[in-house]
Amino acid sequence: MRRSIALVLTSRLVLIVLVGISFASTALAETFESSTRQTTLLELFTSEGCSSCPPADAWLADFKNSDKLWDRIVPVAFHVTYWDQYGWIDPYGKAAYTQRQSDYVGNWHNTSPYTPNFVRNGDNWQLWFRHPRPSPIEPESVEAQAGPLTVDRNAADIDITFRPTQDPTHAPVAHVAILAFGLSSQIKAGENRGRQLHHDFVVIGHRQVALTADGEAFKASLKSPETTNVDADRYALAAWVADPGDMHTLQATGGWLENGLTH
Repeated sequence: MRRSIALVLTSRLVLIVLVGISFASTALAETFESSTRQTTLLELFTSEGCSSCPPADAWLADFKNSDKLWDRIVPVAFHVTYWDQYGWIDPYGKAAYTQRQSDYVGNWHNTSPYTPNFVRNGDNWQLWFRHPRPSPIEPESVEAQAGPLTVDRNAADIDITFRPTQDPTHAPVAHVAILAFGLSSQIKAGENRGRQLHHDFVVIGHRQVALTADGEAFKASLKSPETTNVDADRYALAAWVADPGDMHTLQATGGWLENGLTH
């Protein structure tokens, strides 16, 4: 009789543990999905060592309050490293982000790397320097139909599905970036010496993977990008698919990480 009671209690305990694990796994699951129309990916290449960059950083940060955020536009800020030689090492800069900008420049053939540099869906977007500044978001009347992009994140595992409205020339490449918000730095050297700089949409981790055709869709699975250790107010995920040849963006999506950087 005592053995039976012990067996029942043990079984119930195992069941409770399994239910708890299942609930935790479900709670960590998050899904981000675009509409069928093309969402604008707006990249900013910036640096804390560049005195012209703070206005661009502030302008990008304003999208936090836009009702078009994640639905019509996905902003991301890549911090480059070539300003580090002038006295201040940008804590958010990575050589890989500098290389990403260099790859763009190689595609454009008519410019050199510079900051602040906005890239809209793979094109060099210099309209930011105009006054008044135009919106980088296309009017709905001329938005292209791209097909839905779906990103399922469960802890450190990410599944991506892209269903293009037209067959791409090459199998697309998927990108996933983790973004940090509410960052600040007291600059002690370089062109911004003595300034307190504030940043949002900062890429603190980025990973890419080739998609594989699966019927009418393209799919891939990957681990969440490793991230730079920062003290952020909030985090988000940005994802996009691009042509592997010219790096033009085919579709983008993103959203707030309500569970933070849980791995």
